[in-house]
Amino acid sequence: MDLRLLDSSGTLSRPIYSYERMDKVGKESIIVWPYKLIHNINKTNQWGETVLEYELYNIETDPGERASLLNEKPITRRALLDMLEEARRKNAPETTHPPPTTIPPDLKKRLQAIGY
Repeated sequence: MDLRLLDSSGTLSRPIYSYERMDKVGKESIIVWPYKLIHNINKTNQWGETVLEYELYNIETDPGERASLLNEKPITRRALLDMLEEARRKNAPETTHPPPTTIPPDLKKRLQAIGY
């Protein structure tokens, strides 16, 4: 499958953003050909601590995503991080919070009586 979205001049017409979540682990990525930046959300390290981990690949020369270029390409990394943040803002689900619930005094007393 060719991930390039080319315009009539043969260049990438726009970045590709993706987000996926399975159980407690989430992953988002952005592709600007030939680079792909991956953000592993809520990944746990060997001590059980939650860490944010980024990976950067040239998917034209490394389609198997075996050698991260994160430290070798700081300018590309920064540009893709900025694009990822922008895509995240544009694609974030709208959240509306329900108004706070008022607990009737008699119910509040009964709940407190049983330890709530």
